[in-house]
Amino acid sequence: MKKTLKSLQLLLAAMLLIPLFSYASDYKGFMKPKPGAWAKYLSMFGQDRIEIKNIYVGEEDIGGKKVYVIETRTRGGFGSSTSQIWMDKKDEKIIKIVMKNNGQISCISGSIMDMGVSAKNDKPSVKTPKKFDPKRAKIKYKTYKTPKGKTVKAAVFEDKDNKYWVSSSVPFGIVKIYDKKRGKDIMYLYDFGLSDAKPSIPILKARNCKPMNFPAGIMEGNIQIPTDTKNLPGLPDF
Repeated sequence: MKKTLKSLQLLLAAMLLIPLFSYASDYKGFMKPKPGAWAKYLSMFGQDRIEIKNIYVGEEDIGGKKVYVIETRTRGGFGSSTSQIWMDKKDEKIIKIVMKNNGQISCISGSIMDMGVSAKNDKPSVKTPKKFDPKRAKIKYKTYKTPKGKTVKAAVFEDKDNKYWVSSSVPFGIVKIYDKKRGKDIMYLYDFGLSDAKPSIPILKARNCKPMNFPAGIMEGNIQIPTDTKNLPGLPDF
């Protein structure tokens, strides 16, 4: 009888632990998205709300290199923009960024972007960044519900400045970023999908686009950025 009771206790304990181990193992790094996968975020830049939609366009070949192509659309802040990041599949180094402005296609070299720390660190990732390695010890797990009602399980990582919620269920991994100093979220996932999103920039035009040269003033940072955003229109869905 005692042996039977002990066996039942062990079985019950195992059944209670199974969901915990299953929950923790759900994060296996960033997913490998399929073309058309997308993630939409809301972010704050000063007092302005920014909408960001990242779309995984797919893999291409350029100059003998396999590259990932991600299209990013933004609304708010200083206006709206559409661009594509072409980055080396091997190390995710930016090869070029293709932009669409009033129907015209232009692009800049990745070597120019190397001068911008923000551009290198904040671009969407297809591969799992080292700082979000699922093999790291002491990872916390949370559940996140998007404003559109979708629930995802997230692993929580942090550095001296931010806490990052990331998930294997979301294209590009990021669920939200919490600024420790400000004590609030500075970007969070609004909605996402695993297919059907179409790029706004034609892939053939983007592939054939040759990076342009910049005037010396821009290269040296001698440009003025407008700061009056009070009269900008509302943010349409996209």
